[in-house]
Amino acid sequence: MATAGKVVSAAAISAKEFGDLLDRYPSLVQSVSDGKAAKTGQKTLVELDQYRYVEAPDCFRLDEPKRPMAHDDVKALVEWKL
Repeated sequence: MATAGKVVSAAAISAKEFGDLLDRYPSLVQSVSDGKAAKTGQKTLVELDQYRYVEAPDCFRLDEPKRPMAHDDVKALVEWKL
């Protein structure tokens, strides 16, 4: 399996390894979020991750967007990225 801190090319990782690592993603995000408190008025990393991977794609999907993207939506995505 790929080791932490080592970049592995897509051609060198098996589907099982990828799946195993992907399964660990939620606990990793929770651990990082727990170790770094959100500033006052900001969302936690877990909240930002939920927004990035669940709420935003549902709200702004190309085929039937629920509403236009607003400035605060872009700010949340940039905050997640940082």
